[in-house]
Amino acid sequence: MLTYVGQSKISAEPLDLNATLTKIVDVLTSTVADRASLTLAADAGPVWIHADSAKVYQVITNLVTNAVEASGDQPLEIQLSVGDQHCDAAQLERLAPGDQLPEGRYAWLRVSDNGRGMDQETLEKVFDPFFTTKFTGRGMGMAAVMGIMRAHRGGVRIDSRLDTGTAVTVYFPARQPAPKLSPLPVVEPLAGRKNLGTALLVDDEPLVLELGSQMLALLGFEVITAIDGIEALKVFEAHGDRIVLGLLDINMPRMGGRETLERLRAMGAAFPVLVTSGFTELQGREKLGDVSVDGYINKPFRMDQLQEKIRAVMPAAED
Repeated sequence: MLTYVGQSKISAEPLDLNATLTKIVDVLTSTVADRASLTLAADAGPVWIHADSAKVYQVITNLVTNAVEASGDQPLEIQLSVGDQHCDAAQLERLAPGDQLPEGRYAWLRVSDNGRGMDQETLEKVFDPFFTTKFTGRGMGMAAVMGIMRAHRGGVRIDSRLDTGTAVTVYFPARQPAPKLSPLPVVEPLAGRKNLGTALLVDDEPLVLELGSQMLALLGFEVITAIDGIEALKVFEAHGDRIVLGLLDINMPRMGGRETLERLRAMGAAFPVLVTSGFTELQGREKLGDVSVDGYINKPFRMDQLQEKIRAVMPAAED
């Protein structure tokens, strides 16, 4: 019942729906071999969703099983197909369970057959828990499919008429996997030296800290990081005599870039500071007000851009 209401626990991950269907088709074929023939119409390329693979397998298995059990003794042909498309509001309104799904791109999986089909009365009850045209104790197949699709913020559409077969299509929000980060380019250390001193990198985003540290290290700096302004002040108290350069984010929790820079200057920090932000330079400088900075660099930045900005604020790096 938790599955039916969409409350079952799911472990979502990037999933190629096309590859998933290809993997399971051999198992399904052997399972239904004595009662139906099964064909696969795979998409040309990957069709990505964010889903629980075990639940997706359950959806496919339930749809194929339902088709076979509803066919009786007549020969049955089942086709499995996958694709993706943009769905507008009108198309999404026709999907069960009737939730308001956002317009956008959806990946779909369809199980169609040439079986008996369903009349209107059956169609209206097909998602009800324990409804079945078979014997008592069956009937959770389509209810489970409905619940799984609820949990994945998707929907189901059934097209069926008596004596013309049935097509059940499930729609998942399409989602591309996160792109893999390109390897950092190799750049010669500034001024051909291996040690330019210590740089303080302050940012609340772990990825920026990781990549920024790698870039600064390749450019010849030792790097100390801080996740916000409060931590940056503590780092300066402990290592201020070593720091020759600061890179400071504007928007951070607890203490933002403006207040951090004001306090660092009040504590005697004389090293040049580059402000980093996803804002435009004009927007960033407006947020900083009358606090002066030595340079500004937009995120995300490349190493050659960082190198250029550092050379502009550290004349000694040209020696």
